[in-house]
Amino acid sequence: MPAWPRLPDGIDIGQVGGIGEDAHGYIIDGGDQAEFWPDRAHILKMHSGGKILAPFGSYGYAPGQFVWPHAIALGSDGTLYVGEVAAGMRIQKFMK
Repeated sequence: MPAWPRLPDGIDIGQVGGIGEDAHGYIIDGGDQAEFWPDRAHILKMHSGGKILAPFGSYGYAPGQFVWPHAIALGSDGTLYVGEVAAGMRIQKFMK
């Protein structure tokens, strides 16, 4: 596994809930998520050089939203799985 680079200036994340890796890195930003701080419930897809390629997700209960993302896994076919704890209590599947 390559060394993780520093985040770019101006990017602030909460407690990391999980990390996954394929050709890119995936970081769950939501470890200190709460309803009063809803901007911390997303996944950051990152290039190995540290550039954020695609942040996705937001706080909520709808598909593609997260309450408290806590675990991440990547399938051999590139499918991304994100597990939630607390009020979310679900696993969401994202396909390439």
